[in-house]
Amino acid sequence: MNLNFQVGSASHFPTLMKRIKSCPKTLIPDGEIDIIEENKGKYKFLTLNIRDGHPEEETGVLFIYKLSKLITEVILDNWEFQIVYQIIKDQYYYLKEEEKNKVLLRTFNLLENCQDIYNKNIRLQRVLRKTQEYLEQNSSINLEGFINFRLKEYRDILEEAVDQAVDEFIMEREYDEFIRLLRYFVDIQDPRVDTVNVLLKKTGVFELFDGNRKPIDNDYLEGFILEFIDNEINYEDLLISALITIAPRRVVLHFPDKRTVRDAIKTIKNVFGDRAEECSGCEFCSEHGQRNN
Repeated sequence: MNLNFQVGSASHFPTLMKRIKSCPKTLIPDGEIDIIEENKGKYKFLTLNIRDGHPEEETGVLFIYKLSKLITEVILDNWEFQIVYQIIKDQYYYLKEEEKNKVLLRTFNLLENCQDIYNKNIRLQRVLRKTQEYLEQNSSINLEGFINFRLKEYRDILEEAVDQAVDEFIMEREYDEFIRLLRYFVDIQDPRVDTVNVLLKKTGVFELFDGNRKPIDNDYLEGFILEFIDNEINYEDLLISALITIAPRRVVLHFPDKRTVRDAIKTIKNVFGDRAEECSGCEFCSEHGQRNN
C-alpha cells in the first residue's frame, strides 16, 4: 500500500521538517516514508510517500491521526505566539508598543495557567480535530492557509484570551493612575494626626484610633461618612477615604483576618508606602479580642 501527503509552510518550514524527519517510525511504525523536499514559490513542501504492508484504510487512518497530532503540536509551539501578537496588533492597534507587549505577556499567562476554555489541552484538541478532518479529505496542506481559514474556533479562543488580557491591563492601568492620584492627595496635605491605628471589628466595621489609642475625632470624618452613605459606598472605600483625609504620618493595620480585606490592605500600602504597616499581634489587638491570621 502507498499513500502520499504534502505538508507545506512559508514561515516555520525548518521546524516542521525537523519534526517530521526526526520521528518517521512514530508516524508509520511498520513501514517506511520517503521524504522529498520541494519549493513552490515562497512555500516549501515535504512530500511524504508512505509504504507498508497493511491495507490502505487501516494505515491511512492511523497515519492521518499521527500526522495531525504532529502538525497540531507544531502550530501551538511555533505559530501561536505570532497569531496572538497579530490579533493584538490588528484589534488593539492604538496601544503603544510597550503596552502591546504587556498584553502579550498577560495573554500567554492566561493561556498557560487557566484551566477553563483557554487551557492548552482544549486548544490542542480543537486544532487536532480540525487538522484530522482536513487531512481525511485532502492529501496536501498549506499550514499558513489552514491556520488562517480553517481554525476559526481556535483563533476565537486566542481572541477571547487577548480581550481578557486587555481588560485586565486597562483595569490595572486605571488602578495605578488612581493610586498615583491618591498619593498626590496624601502628599500635599498636612497630617492631622501622627499615627492612626485601624481596627477591623468582627462585624466588618473599621474603627480608627490615634497614637494614644483614643478614637479619632469624628469632626475629621463626618462629611465623608455622610457622602459615602448617600452613595452606598462600602466600608473599605470609606476607610481609605478617611485615611487620605487624615493623612497620618503612620498607619498601623490591626486586622484579625487579612484574607477578607486583601484589596484594602493592598491599596493602603500602595498609597501610604512605608508609612503603612501591619500588626502581627499586640496588646491593643488583645484588648479588642483580635486574633491575627
